[in-house]
Amino acid sequence: MCHTIDSRMFSLLLHPDLDQELILRSITQYFDQSVFSLSLMWRSFEIGDYEWIGEHAKLLQNFAGILGLLEVNQITQSLQNLCESKTADDRRKEIEETICSLEEANKRAHFWLYVNWEIRTNF
Repeated sequence: MCHTIDSRMFSLLLHPDLDQELILRSITQYFDQSVFSLSLMWRSFEIGDYEWIGEHAKLLQNFAGILGLLEVNQITQSLQNLCESKTADDRRKEIEETICSLEEANKRAHFWLYVNWEIRTNF
């Protein structure tokens, strides 16, 4: 399993020369997008719309990439691959498990981003 957050990005986010408002906006946008995307992934899963799951995984991956969230990036890529395949209907259980894994990775990412923000603003 890969690390939750890229150590270089973690260090960069703590760099004092970076604009604090920009960092806060990026973190907030990721939080909002992850909640939105995961909610829509589950709705799409319920109706069997795997293409939309893949689209939301790609969108979330773009936001996660900006912040160096390695685990989220890896899982969203796997989810996109599952949803793009011609056998997505046959892989329903695997897609469901991958969305669950993405939720857990997202919780860890939220934690580390929160820790990063607290370190940045309090030290």
